[in-house]
Amino acid sequence: MPSVKQWIIASRPKLMPASIIPVLLGLSAAYHDIELDNDPSTSFNYITAIITLLCGIGIQVVTNFVNDIYDFKKGVDKDDRLGPERAVAKGIISIEQMKVATIVVATVTLILGFYLVIYLEDYLILATGVISLFLAYGYTAGPAPLSYLGIGDLFVLIFFGIVATNGTYYIQTGVWSNEVFWMSLPLGFFATNILGVNNIRDVGTDKRAGKLTLPVRIGIKNAIMLYVVLTCMAYFSGSIVLFMMNDYVFALPLLTLPLGFKMCLDIYRKTGSELNKVLVGTALLMTFYGMLMMISLITTTVMRN
Repeated sequence: MPSVKQWIIASRPKLMPASIIPVLLGLSAAYHDIELDNDPSTSFNYITAIITLLCGIGIQVVTNFVNDIYDFKKGVDKDDRLGPERAVAKGIISIEQMKVATIVVATVTLILGFYLVIYLEDYLILATGVISLFLAYGYTAGPAPLSYLGIGDLFVLIFFGIVATNGTYYIQTGVWSNEVFWMSLPLGFFATNILGVNNIRDVGTDKRAGKLTLPVRIGIKNAIMLYVVLTCMAYFSGSIVLFMMNDYVFALPLLTLPLGFKMCLDIYRKTGSELNKVLVGTALLMTFYGMLMMISLITTTVMRN
């Protein structure tokens, strides 16, 4: 029986910022707006905040577990893999054990999601949650897996950036915010780059297994260029937020520019297993950027109250 530590490793904790940071940013933005509105009829709900975060983590864990199963079954994860070890491929966790774990995590995530739907009486939340879980499965499984068609990047941009952040904000406030939308874009671009580095590193094994990821389709050089373009778009979006919020404190996320520049240089310079450092660095970039945006929101909330 796999240990707790082995299950934690299988969930890929180093990449968890892709689901945690967007939700925390959405919560910070909601707290900022609720507190500054001074409307006694609305208040920040800490229970739904925790449940939303758990749902976000659950969706990513399901995605990772399903990916572990089907990349092994389709011959993508083998001994010549350059990335971190995969639990199923290494025989640490059996396919059946991983399937049971996937069902358990998906069920718990759905139950938590149902609480949000019942409490808020909003079926848009239910639809978003069900679609997210369905695509988490369809990312590497099913008759037309997204990652094997080269459109997994679009899924990550939409769901691990825009939907996660704006959906979280909507759960707390019940409204849409243009400012929050622009705040969510950098996280979506960085999350897409996390996947991009992973796929650039695995081009060789993916080609042999018939996994047509975006780098396989457009070539490594173009995929690297896309990484740089998305990084630039992230900071451009951040600049838009700065002007929309009309407060210099929202320039704080731009302090991550040196790290973003370094990652763009490294992805050109490094190859093979060396790209694992760029993968972790990109996840850190997303984390630092998101945290500084949260600090900007909380700082302005405290200063203006």
